[in-house]
Amino acid sequence: NDSIEVIASHLLCHADAQIRLLAFTFIVHPSAPKCPFLSIVLSSLALALPHYHAEIDPKARQDHLALIKRLFLRLIGLLTNFSRGLFDFKSQDIIPERDLLAQDSLRSLKPEAASLQQHLTFFEWYRAFLLHELDSTASYQRHAVSLKMVDFLLSNGTGFLLGRMSNTTSKAERRDLDNSFCHDLLTSLLALVLDPFDDVRELAACILQSIPPEAWASLSKEGASEVRTLSQICARGPVAGDDASLSAHNSSAISGLTLACQRAAKRAQSTARADHADGFGRLYALAVGIDNESKQTKQKKTWSDNDQLALCRLMSDLDDRIITIRTDIHTAVKTASLHGLLIAARYLVIRYNSQTPPYKIEPTQCHIWGENVDRLLVLSSDVWSAVKHILCADAPEGYEPDIVTDENPVGPKDLLSFCWRALKESSTLMHSLIAGFKGAPVVQAFQKHHYRTFGELAFTELAELRHRGAFSTVSQTFADCCIRCVESEDLETQSLPKEWYQKTLLCIQQRASALTRRSAGLPAMIIGILSATPKGPFFDTVLKDLQAIAHVKTETNGQNENLELPQVHAFNSLKDIFTDARFNTSVEQHMCSSLELAVHALESDRWAVRNCGLMLMKALITRMNNGTNTLSSKAPSSSRHSSSPIYHKYPNVPGLILRLLTHEDAAESERLHQGVTFPEKLVSQAQHVFPALEIIEQSGIPKEYYAEIRKASWDHLEGPVWAIRDKAAKALSYLPKSDAIESEVQRCLQSSVSSQNSLHGRLLYLRYLTTRLGSDSEGMHVVFLEMFDHFQSMILENRCPITRSTYINLLADLFEATSKDNFKDCNICSLNGWQLFTHYLHEDCPENPAFALEVAAKRRCRPLVGRFQESVDGNSVEPDISQTIFADMSASGVPHHPEHADEMLRKTGRFMSSLIKEDINLTAAVDEMVVAWSKALQLALDETAEVSIRQAAVDSLAEFFEYNQRVEVHTDKTSGHLHLFLSLYDSLLDDDEDVRNTGSATVSKLLASVAAQDDNTAVRIPLMVPAASHQLLEFLKARCRNYSAFWAEVVQRIIGKQPRPQQLPVLPSPRTSLERLKPEDTTLFVKEKQNLYVDEAKEAGIWLKVLLSMDSTAIETKTLRKLESWTLEGIDALIETASTEFDGPLGWTSKPEVLTLGVRILHAAHALMHYSRNDSLGVNGSGLRTRLKEMLVMSEQSQVNGTWMRIIRRSLE
Repeated sequence: NDSIEVIASHLLCHADAQIRLLAFTFIVHPSAPKCPFLSIVLSSLALALPHYHAEIDPKARQDHLALIKRLFLRLIGLLTNFSRGLFDFKSQDIIPERDLLAQDSLRSLKPEAASLQQHLTFFEWYRAFLLHELDSTASYQRHAVSLKMVDFLLSNGTGFLLGRMSNTTSKAERRDLDNSFCHDLLTSLLALVLDPFDDVRELAACILQSIPPEAWASLSKEGASEVRTLSQICARGPVAGDDASLSAHNSSAISGLTLACQRAAKRAQSTARADHADGFGRLYALAVGIDNESKQTKQKKTWSDNDQLALCRLMSDLDDRIITIRTDIHTAVKTASLHGLLIAARYLVIRYNSQTPPYKIEPTQCHIWGENVDRLLVLSSDVWSAVKHILCADAPEGYEPDIVTDENPVGPKDLLSFCWRALKESSTLMHSLIAGFKGAPVVQAFQKHHYRTFGELAFTELAELRHRGAFSTVSQTFADCCIRCVESEDLETQSLPKEWYQKTLLCIQQRASALTRRSAGLPAMIIGILSATPKGPFFDTVLKDLQAIAHVKTETNGQNENLELPQVHAFNSLKDIFTDARFNTSVEQHMCSSLELAVHALESDRWAVRNCGLMLMKALITRMNNGTNTLSSKAPSSSRHSSSPIYHKYPNVPGLILRLLTHEDAAESERLHQGVTFPEKLVSQAQHVFPALEIIEQSGIPKEYYAEIRKASWDHLEGPVWAIRDKAAKALSYLPKSDAIESEVQRCLQSSVSSQNSLHGRLLYLRYLTTRLGSDSEGMHVVFLEMFDHFQSMILENRCPITRSTYINLLADLFEATSKDNFKDCNICSLNGWQLFTHYLHEDCPENPAFALEVAAKRRCRPLVGRFQESVDGNSVEPDISQTIFADMSASGVPHHPEHADEMLRKTGRFMSSLIKEDINLTAAVDEMVVAWSKALQLALDETAEVSIRQAAVDSLAEFFEYNQRVEVHTDKTSGHLHLFLSLYDSLLDDDEDVRNTGSATVSKLLASVAAQDDNTAVRIPLMVPAASHQLLEFLKARCRNYSAFWAEVVQRIIGKQPRPQQLPVLPSPRTSLERLKPEDTTLFVKEKQNLYVDEAKEAGIWLKVLLSMDSTAIETKTLRKLESWTLEGIDALIETASTEFDGPLGWTSKPEVLTLGVRILHAAHALMHYSRNDSLGVNGSGLRTRLKEMLVMSEQSQVNGTWMRIIRRSLE
């Protein structure tokens, strides 16, 4: 079993997620659970777990997370058993010499003590690792996994997570609190409460609620003078009267949290962003809860006077800000944001609902909450009245403020965002009052007038709103209100939904001329009312009423702009009913009549009615297939030949399909479309045909109507509208059985065509048909030859660029799907017309927009033909073509023709590989070409380049290393080769997953080949992306440790990678950079970071390890002096800032850019401290040490980010 565990540990970083999971499962679930882990297994886990935290695929990430939790459950059990002497020690478990967790001190210990120390070291490593993963610079994936693990460890081993580890402790629960760890953990969690991602904010807030009270003491140091009271946090001015009862508690638990809450309020006010407002609301509710717990007596109350005062303070401040909004809404956008206050009030309501047992609300609290509900309803109504003039405009996005001055530069986007978010948050607050269940505490405080006031407000908002983002929230609130009304014991309250239904019917008639926004909130009103009674006579009555309104014939009198069409609102309401899963069983009996109604709408002469009928038809088709799209191009088509169940279930469907496919004769068409333009006729035709073809595509054709429907569909395959031809081709391609595809292809190619439209439809049909053939299909060879035999008639004798491009794309599809094994007995170069075909692909087309599709098809087909020809015949890329491409590219570093850049980059990889193989001595001319090529790759892999260019660059590298895996990187002759490896490394940090996967596969093959050539017995497997980047750096460290160009590149990547890494450029002053990065970006709509995958602070640490492993002979003195000067200036800037500004929770170091800059400076200082041990380098180690000690003292006083302090401590060791 031990040997199997060792093998499994080697597979933990395999590229295949299933193999990784199986190996991890075997380690986590051993045959003997009480046995300690092997040291080599712990080392492998320490390498693999960081990669699992960064897993991109959500399913694989969740699977890994489940196993990580099981791993630490077992580890905690083992540590507990160690302390009690209950374990099965393996005497043969010897610590390897180069073990990641091995320490010299373990050699002198007994095996049992050494094993215990190793397990403790592993747990300590993971604790420190979690802190790094919670830094603000980490990716969403790392944040999510780390937060879930912190939550898990708090639930299953608080002492292990928050306590100091010791191998002499008798019980895990008795460890002393690790104040430094708790401080860093709480600071990171408080910062993540303002994270842009919702689930990260929620996880961080939940963890903070479960932190033990004594752990909060780590946040209480200097800076307490900055902390205001909780009531002052909300108010814009001094607060009097209530401060004494709600002041920040003298205990440490509340002071640090209140400081964070104060800063979050300031940030939410200055930026007005949704994530900052939500973060403030969460922190405020958390601070109130902790303050309440610290003041409560033994008899705990679920809603104390302290809670009530906090809510009253929020409501009072909301009143003030609403007054400001009514006075001057433009000023209020920047100075009176109320979103955070509404969110804070909502979280207080949610906390009360969650902590109070159902049906057990006290009478006094019932009275208090009745008053709270009254006041909150008034607040919500006031918010609505303050913003409705903007949100009720027919085009709110285009709302222009009446007054826009330089002193108050508030644009339409800012104003609209402010208004709809205000309504959204007020509606969500209302929803928190009434959501839940009948016995929820706040619902029990509702009185009869509350239900009516609540529902009337939501009803009014839905009836008048035009902003879709706003009424989508209000609709859920209205639906829950209707449900609570029906559950009420009061008969008058129970009848409210039916009363609102009658008002809704009246609104449909009154707003019959307002047809914008898909009927705006009217369908939501119907859905909300029906959600209270999802089945029964009332539900059937509503559907029949809506069908009756929708069936009314529209007027045909001219082009009346104010024409009333209540049918549109009825159709939109029916569509929402049929797409709502809650009504699945209730709508079945209305399907046939609704299908007839939708077809009737498609025959209307009004575009609005036809459009709504089309949307209803789409909803009905989805409902016929049980709410799913069952279509698959690779699925067997036998079900499409037999009668699908829908034709038995809905017997009128076949007739409706025929009616849609042949919906009008010429006379009727002329009468119906008299005065209508030709494009409008085509649109009308598409609206009829598409639903019928969609049903055929998903459900086939019933036997009784097979010939008739197929003929009608085939007629549309040859019609004048491209989109209809494409849809008909796709639907018809699923009808032939799999074993009849070859004969169908032959029949289609041999039959005559009457026009280019007919030919185009046939080719589209063949494209969809051939996609059903797998690459290993026996018929693929036959189909390819059949297609290619028509090259002359399709290309040489055909002058239409559209049909030619379709034919070329068809051949490209076959090249992509065909396996070379299909042609093992056939030389494709000997095919009749092959030379003409390849010549045609490289022939230029006329510069005319009509030939754009043909140009794109040729560009797509050319590389496929080259690769396919090589895989079959073993021919390489033509040297003359590659020479031409490279000559075009080498002069400026990039191709002259951007549209050909991806193709050129791919071809140069193979060409450069063959060039280097031929020139073994690597002449200066060849090395110059390699340097030019490496520059082109660096530009192509830049994060601002298009993903197709980046993919082409990594494909080019893959081609190069596949055919030239013995490239030297450590001699001065090969300066360009180093940057090829660095470009390969950069591809592993790309934002696109396909680019990273291609780079990872290339690295895996390269390292495996090098290991085989070096007679290395190490196991080489396909590596996941993070493991590939780690192994590639290990490869470079081993070969470039005394290479000066590599040293200069490493230094640049620590302090900030520059575009041209040949020499260290003049760096911007770190002091200037810090002053530029410190201020908060108050822009409402923040521009997202280009690359969300890479963590620049983490990368700086990775490259620092590379730098420390390099030989001193690689150091360039001039560059070292520049680095020393830059670092000293940076440390001085950090010391000055830390001495004048208190940091702490949500302080100036919580900004990712500032944190990254500090990490770069301190990593550079660490490197210089390492070099100061070598006197020949001339680094002033004593002066640097003095500055670092001063920085550490100031950091501890100002509670600067723990990541910085950990780097400083390591540097001073």
